[in-house]
Amino acid sequence: PLRDEGTLVSYEEWRERFPKIPGVMVPSAPNQLPLLNFGPDTGKGILSKEPPAIMNAAGYSIGIPVPDADGNDLGGVAAPMVQAPLATYTGWNLRGRHAGHGATFEFTGSTIPFPETPEEREATRDPRTSILERYGSKEGYIAAIRTAAEKLVSEGLMLEEDVERAVALAADWCRPRHGVRLL
Repeated sequence: PLRDEGTLVSYEEWRERFPKIPGVMVPSAPNQLPLLNFGPDTGKGILSKEPPAIMNAAGYSIGIPVPDADGNDLGGVAAPMVQAPLATYTGWNLRGRHAGHGATFEFTGSTIPFPETPEEREATRDPRTSILERYGSKEGYIAAIRTAAEKLVSEGLMLEEDVERAVALAADWCRPRHGVRLL
């Protein structure tokens, strides 16, 4: 993601653009990255100042990848399962009520499944298009994964031998990662 391309934005713009998914809490702020001084030879791999001095408590300027209408990051290289998604895939995961409610949890992401049908989307008021509306059938999903994988191969970003592997995973709706039941 790049600021010049409009794919890297401030937290405030990200928050405005991230879809309002019912029941999903979003981070209240980006992870802060304080500027640390580990000593004059850090560039050579020598850390002589432990613990490091905090040079700027506010940290670096933080940019966040802009989300698309589904909440998936734009910019960079998107894997076939992100180009033909079954969910919103985030780079953040929030702590539950039992420990640090609302704080980001480690460096793990989240998978927020799309509604499976238009009826489920309407009942839950989810702004994201349902899986059935996107792909129509399991075969439609498989075709979307194949198209995404072949596009990556044509751009030199994926090996041709991995296309069939991506398609095989899609044939079972990526079941290890998703609980999609449409047939």
